[in-house]
Amino acid sequence: MLVVLAAVFLVMMIMKNRKQPRPVLYGLNGEFAGERFYLPPEGVNIGRDASMCQIVLPLDSPKVSRSHCNLRYSYEDRTFILTDLASANGTYLLNGVQLNPKAPTVLA
Repeated sequence: MLVVLAAVFLVMMIMKNRKQPRPVLYGLNGEFAGERFYLPPEGVNIGRDASMCQIVLPLDSPKVSRSHCNLRYSYEDRTFILTDLASANGTYLLNGVQLNPKAPTVLA
């Protein structure tokens, strides 16, 4: 009985001390090369307006809206989800596919 209790306590301590992965967005090139952006549960908004976005692109980025898109991580599904926030010029994936406005899209 004591061994079972000790084993349960050990598993509980391991689970308690094990942290959830912290999803991170890394800048690979350009102005944000080498920077890290930790994603909170609600994600981050990306755009040109610092009052609306956590990742702010230069004001002279004509194809980027003030609040362009949102990127978040789903802990349940272990996926990243990108949502176009009804931007003027749209949000595109690397393969050229345009996202539907306000429709969350799971990234591969």
